[in-house]
Amino acid sequence: FSMADMSSDAEVISRLAEIGVDALKVEGRLKSEEYVAAAARYYRALIDKLSGGSDIPESAIDDALERTLTAFSRKTGPAYFFDPSSRSLMCTDYAGHRGTEVGCFIGHHSVRLFKPLGGHDGLMYLDKKGEPVKFACPVSFAPAGGTLELPGSAANAGSPLYRIKLHDASQGAGSLNLNVRPWQKSLDLSVEVTKSAIIINSEVFPIDVSEARREQDLTGNITSVFSQSGDSLFTAGSISVTNTSGLPDSKTFLPLSALKDIRRRFWEERDGEAELSFSSVRLPSFGPFNLTVKETDSFSPYCIGKSFSSYPAPEPGRVYALNNVSQLLWALSFPEDEVKVTAGVYLYAANSAAVDFLVNLLGKRLVGVYSWCELPAADGLLDGHALLPELPIFISRAEFATQTLDLPEDGRKHVYELKQNGRTFRIESNPGGPTLTFLE
Repeated sequence: FSMADMSSDAEVISRLAEIGVDALKVEGRLKSEEYVAAAARYYRALIDKLSGGSDIPESAIDDALERTLTAFSRKTGPAYFFDPSSRSLMCTDYAGHRGTEVGCFIGHHSVRLFKPLGGHDGLMYLDKKGEPVKFACPVSFAPAGGTLELPGSAANAGSPLYRIKLHDASQGAGSLNLNVRPWQKSLDLSVEVTKSAIIINSEVFPIDVSEARREQDLTGNITSVFSQSGDSLFTAGSISVTNTSGLPDSKTFLPLSALKDIRRRFWEERDGEAELSFSSVRLPSFGPFNLTVKETDSFSPYCIGKSFSSYPAPEPGRVYALNNVSQLLWALSFPEDEVKVTAGVYLYAANSAAVDFLVNLLGKRLVGVYSWCELPAADGLLDGHALLPELPIFISRAEFATQTLDLPEDGRKHVYELKQNGRTFRIESNPGGPTLTFLE
């Protein structure tokens, strides 16, 4: 299975603007340039249209959306934006790219088309075993409303036909330069040539230095070699060269193969140092926090279908799993001694800054946190917090099964226990959400 893609239409975007959201982040990791270009254009056009851009035609927005979904799309849904019992968070039948529906099988080999197809459009259907069958459109053009014959296909009647690639997909990226190299940090180099080594920024690399038989361009040779850093995280900035070997620059010979080997080692060492520094980075502690989010009718931030003020009062002895921002506001509406909460799987502690946020915001209300790595005190995540002994790290299996894996409710209360950090916890599924009990 995989996570479903969240579909954010004009209504969602306008509601987010209402509650005070200032910016959107378009997820583009491991996506193609065509997807990133189309998605950015879709949301840019949508936001501009909602902001009064009456000159933006609906057809431009529809085309950008079609290109976005065709470039990459799994099962889509509203997540928890409007329905707190949403079952649309996961793809459990087919987890791969399925693009957009362009037709429906009306027989084993015939498809009624909803949208026009062009030659070389990439198509796909799921066979009777649920396995994907991918192929190119067999005709140069097929109009919407027409029938496409696919001899040899093995789909059930009623199964969708998907378009997973547009024949002109590269045009969706417009004028983007798709060959832009990743950014590299510039590093100024100070190079000294001695009798038996070259010294780069105080780091010594032995090398055979000899008198050249032909005239040499010492500075040019070194600059040419070290200005190339390949796939390193770094690139050379300014390069200064001094010669203390006792030979004139024009007579100083450095073997090219040895220079290239030193270059490789030098940039690899810089990359290694950078990776160590990345792994040791600790996000700064922030606080105190102020959380101000406006409410709107029938819509609260991130994933709930009703405003937090309509939630019930907490019951004594219960611990409530919070899974969105509006539920944080609900918890804050009660004194610390009246409600106990844990940060659930959809409000997880992704890093130390998230833990600081939750601890500082909720205070003694917080008795649990779900860590993304599901390990106690992982990488010092909870270090320095007085609540550490009381923080179980868990995920409710019942909640995961019913709300995430799209499994049907069976009318039973699901209960399970687990041990973590030397304590026993009981998690129960209830109509109002999962609750947690500490057991001795």
